[in-house]
Amino acid sequence: PSPIMQDYMRKMPQWVEAARSLATGHAMLTLAIGIADYLSDRRIAPLNQTVSLVLRLAPFDARLLSFCGWAYLWSGDAQTSLDCFEKSIRYGKLGPFIVAAHGGAATALVQLGRPNAAIEHCETALKMADSYPTLYSAKSAALAMLGETEAAHEFMSAFLNLLPNRTLRDWKATNDYGKSEGGERYFEALLLAGLPEG
Repeated sequence: PSPIMQDYMRKMPQWVEAARSLATGHAMLTLAIGIADYLSDRRIAPLNQTVSLVLRLAPFDARLLSFCGWAYLWSGDAQTSLDCFEKSIRYGKLGPFIVAAHGGAATALVQLGRPNAAIEHCETALKMADSYPTLYSAKSAALAMLGETEAAHEFMSAFLNLLPNRTLRDWKATNDYGKSEGGERYFEALLLAGLPEG
């Protein structure tokens, strides 16, 4: 991480503790604290409890559904993640989180072994935005799963143009998808598509 990001990361525990007393009944803040806790302790059960609470507080908020989808994906629950992303897409058709929701749905679908459906989400979102890295990583993995190696390499190349220092080792250090079978499926497909191991 950059020096600025490292500075923020050092301050994060202090900020999270200061925010805890303000979070009651506030879905976004509750989720932000839950994710910050997960990033520091990697405990899946408390993250899933937080997400469940947030979904009870704001079940139709497209942006929260998108964030909850990512949280479930990080914890290794690709199916529940996909459900959140699909609701986010349905409820937020014109919202600012639609591209991220499509990217999350595509990632979940790759993890669930459904590459064709993943590609459909990527293609839909790429018509809206062409600089969101997740669309390229998910599509490259899906294409690799289908044996379309050359196309997979092209999309991985586009992904690496957006995130030039990304490696499998760094990715797993940041997020290993709860060490789930689907997460491993995704990582294997990314390697086949040309993601450097690091």
